[in-house]
Amino acid sequence: MLEFSCILDPMSSAADFPYKKEPVDLEIARSMEDYELTTRVFTNVVLSLDTKLHNRKDQLVQRTPQERTLYYASLLDMQVLNGGIYQYFGNYENQYDIEVIQALRDLGRADVAERFTQIARIAGHEFEVVKDSFKEFDSFYYACNQSKSMNAYFKEYIVSHISIFQL
Repeated sequence: MLEFSCILDPMSSAADFPYKKEPVDLEIARSMEDYELTTRVFTNVVLSLDTKLHNRKDQLVQRTPQERTLYYASLLDMQVLNGGIYQYFGNYENQYDIEVIQALRDLGRADVAERFTQIARIAGHEFEVVKDSFKEFDSFYYACNQSKSMNAYFKEYIVSHISIFQL
């Protein structure tokens, strides 16, 4: 999901992100691969945000709880899979901790939410102090993805809330 880096950057504009909203309904959702559906719906949510406003958090408060869940859990997933939890905290520090934790719980990933809560508490320390804990989190996260990917959880969530995501 590296292609989303420009839309996750609050300083980027719509011109930096050449995608468009794509249709989603129950039939389409069920027929798509997990990753493809997650990508399509995430793109639709992001493109509904005003790229001229740099505070995404304020904009997301105005979106549905389901859209926020998908956005914040996807944000964590993309960052961890791209560069580990270090990349997530390097890019966002602790600004979305509460939202990410709630999103993970809403997806049925209380186990990941608990681990994320623990790692978020120490994230502001010097890297040498937290690097082993960061590695442990990454290993845990990757192992969870091996048994059932976050995209599988996202697909289940999207299908169960299709009336929110339908376009």
